[in-house]
Amino acid sequence: MTSFRKRIIGCICIKNEIAVQSIGFKKYLPLGNPITIAENLQDWNVDEILFLDISPESEINFKLLDEITSKINLPIQYSGAIRNYEDALELISLGVDKVVLRSLFDIKHQDEILKIRDTIGKQSIVGSLPIAEKNNFFYYFDCNKRLSFKIDNVFKEQVNIMSSFFSEIIIMDFINDGGEIFNEKLFKLFNLKCKIIPFGGIKHSLQAKKLLKKNFIDGIAIGNSLSFRENAIYLIKNSLKLND
Repeated sequence: MTSFRKRIIGCICIKNEIAVQSIGFKKYLPLGNPITIAENLQDWNVDEILFLDISPESEINFKLLDEITSKINLPIQYSGAIRNYEDALELISLGVDKVVLRSLFDIKHQDEILKIRDTIGKQSIVGSLPIAEKNNFFYYFDCNKRLSFKIDNVFKEQVNIMSSFFSEIIIMDFINDGGEIFNEKLFKLFNLKCKIIPFGGIKHSLQAKKLLKKNFIDGIAIGNSLSFRENAIYLIKNSLKLND
């Protein structure tokens, strides 16, 4: 039987303090209060919660996060507008368990990443890698410029080097976000030196089970489907227990 230490991470996408349903990171539909949704996910037995703040403002909403950490008793990851060492430390001081580096995920920020890691510990630092396949080419989505760029060998090597800085990297299939399936070909692009958390398009328990059985995967992140199916977590976990 599967020992369920691999995690199911519920993802809440936030834009301007409102939880939203993201579709390909291009279209956003309002869902409501992110704290209420987090409380629901907690009641439905997710293992962790990832707050993904995509607000256009460049400032972290520390007030909202303080309220979240005071009400949620699950491990919390946060991604959004983490620009430097000071931001990361402030998040940890508020009770965030893991900082997910998105804007800083660049080889030119290597010193800043290592400074954060050496202070809060490698277990508390996660990388975010939004990539996707389109017309047989692979692209990286630059969250700062809001543009996608074709992945070349130089980028691949930089990611491989940086992967040793993190405990995990979230591979975010940004095209299939809000869709029906995660593109597993994305795993083959890099030779990562850390565990992977796939995110984007994971909707069905069959693929969830398949992903969680891979040795290089520590957990899966699920967003939209958890917001609309109260028993989604139960179905995934039960599938793993019954069909080891």
